[in-house]
Amino acid sequence: MLNLNNHEIEFAKDILLFDLFIQTSDRTHMKPNLLTDGIKVYPIDHEISFGFTLELAFARNPEPWNIRQQDMSWINSNIHYLKLKGEKFNFTKLSDNLDGITNSFWNRAQQLIPQQWQGTRFNDVRQYLDQIIANKQTFISNLINLLS
Repeated sequence: MLNLNNHEIEFAKDILLFDLFIQTSDRTHMKPNLLTDGIKVYPIDHEISFGFTLELAFARNPEPWNIRQQDMSWINSNIHYLKLKGEKFNFTKLSDNLDGITNSFWNRAQQLIPQQWQGTRFNDVRQYLDQIIANKQTFISNLINLLS
């Protein structure tokens, strides 16, 4: 998916913002993990989503709403990042989506995911993402700077 048509570009923007939020570090040119029908783009195979869970707890970003310099290597390798950098993004949509990640969302997620996926990793993901959501405006400001 080297070239995006006008239909695909909006989906690609949303996927990039989602990847930055959950730290999907393996959506690269070598492994784009995307399908398209020429209109919509569908992300698949989130093999390394929640990449922060692969780091030792003490090495994780203590302020995950801020993008660290060391995160730039996986961000720069994202299949969409360099292509979309400088494009206009809809951060209102992102903000609204983040507002939807409430206790009800987490409770429903916990009901739906297999029991073996729960436990400490589920809690790690929830706590980490909840920190970003609690600092949503700063996170979005950082994304604006990153993508401008």
